[in-house]
Amino acid sequence: MPTKSNNTGGRGGARPGAGRKKTAVKEKAENGNPGGRKLEVLDIPEVEGVAMPKPHDFLSAEQRDGSVLQAQEIYT
Repeated sequence: MPTKSNNTGGRGGARPGAGRKKTAVKEKAENGNPGGRKLEVLDIPEVEGVAMPKPHDFLSAEQRDGSVLQAQEIYT
């Protein structure tokens, strides 16, 4: 087994996910943007909801074990 000193197959080097986590844009804006860089704010458009489709009949049918699925109850 190679030693750490020669770093050939050892366990040295950067690890994925290591280091400090990024600060959220919201936090930076609340603190007055301490870094001074331009903050990138995403423009998310307003979307409208759509009508929920009626569940299929097999979702309310009696199952092999005698139980009944509750899709129709949840829909109503």
